[in-house]
Amino acid sequence: HITGEKKHDAIKTVAQELLAGTARPSAYRAYPFVNKELDALYAAADVIVARAGATTLAELSRVERPALLIPLAGAANDHQRRNAARYEQAGAARVLEPANLGKNLFERSVKELLTDPQLRAQLTESVAQFDRPNAAKDIAGLTLKLASGFVPTYVDANIPAQ
Repeated sequence: HITGEKKHDAIKTVAQELLAGTARPSAYRAYPFVNKELDALYAAADVIVARAGATTLAELSRVERPALLIPLAGAANDHQRRNAARYEQAGAARVLEPANLGKNLFERSVKELLTDPQLRAQLTESVAQFDRPNAAKDIAGLTLKLASGFVPTYVDANIPAQ
């Protein structure tokens, strides 16, 4: 759980209290901030609960992990909500709207992801379609083509060909 610096101690204390009577209280780990450890944390996770920013979604697609997305309310141009909706429509993530977020719904959603191997497998398979490991190379190549006079044609699947 990446908590942020400000609330790390308070969240860690509450989590320890809540988990004290459980079978595996040490299974939960809170971090104020991560950098190089992020790859290892993603690899160790069975399910990821995250916001729906572009970088986070690219990371989830790269590591192919099932996710519960909670878009940041008030994000610029509502981009996180649109990002999350796209992943949900593709069957690549589950989404909880911040306005509907309550303890029971959150807990039920996480438990469903943790206990349903078919759902996790479906989300894992679907999220992989968003991975673009060569995106930087592809963008650079297109930029060079555009700079040399290439004019792309735009095809919209929703508009019949003329």
